[in-house]
Amino acid sequence: MKTFRKFIGTVCAVAAAASCMAPFTASAEVTPAGANIARMGDADNNLLVNADDANIVLCTYLDGILNDEDIQTTEENAALDTTLDGVINADDANTVLSYYLKDMMGEKPLWADLREVSYVEQVPLSDSPFALKDFYVEVGCAEGAPGEQVTIPVYIAGADALAGFQYFMQPEGLEIDSIQCKLDNTKVSIIDKNGSTEYFTGDAAPDDDYSICVTNTEAGVIVWINSDGGNTTFKDGTIIAEYTYTIPEDAKSGDIIRLNPMNDPDKYCKFACWEQSEFHEEQVDLEAYQYTFLGGVVAVK
Repeated sequence: MKTFRKFIGTVCAVAAAASCMAPFTASAEVTPAGANIARMGDADNNLLVNADDANIVLCTYLDGILNDEDIQTTEENAALDTTLDGVINADDANTVLSYYLKDMMGEKPLWADLREVSYVEQVPLSDSPFALKDFYVEVGCAEGAPGEQVTIPVYIAGADALAGFQYFMQPEGLEIDSIQCKLDNTKVSIIDKNGSTEYFTGDAAPDDDYSICVTNTEAGVIVWINSDGGNTTFKDGTIIAEYTYTIPEDAKSGDIIRLNPMNDPDKYCKFACWEQSEFHEEQVDLEAYQYTFLGGVVAVK
């Protein structure tokens, strides 16, 4: 319990103090369309996912059929393996097309919603920038014109047990408006330029047992802890937070604003669970997950 109290104190202090470093730790960058930066499903490296990408993935698969070979995932073509099964095939093309169609209909698609894989049982691909680990974090995407608001979901999967997390995201080309905790039965404390406010999510009430969440809007941080000292299991598809931004009036059409965690994810973005101690049955240790991260983008119209 002493360790847990220390954990609670640490994460709450991080959230409260994070605004002090906000101006110095931007994690996103405005990139002109066409820059060669890997994004899941982006086969032509323009940071957008559309029908052209689905066609490229399908053609890659057909080339493999003509040569009577499976197209294995490599570091160079990893963005095409949207199902994360180690090969590029028709399923990947279908997934890219489904992602694009959902985006066209105004939805906020997430790759994990379109996959039929177990996040825990897959074998990691060590040479891939999208290597699948037991735990999975994905940031959604959005499109908007200068002056418009966009809301970005942050999603997790493979969370068999989660005691708490801290997540930072500060896009350099966007103005942050709010961070909303999307987890039920939680007491949320919001810290922003207007002071601090509190509210409860779901069925949580002041006299109930509830989890604790602290958000610092200016710093782009959300911290959540299971306050009973144990782990919580989340189903695949859980959205932990939604970040709302305003696209600046002087943003240029065609700009792509990347949404990534802080410059040092291992330091700033942690997801932890309690594990049984190897030496004492009654003692548990707080362990951080390794996780696969897929960043999102905001495209300026």
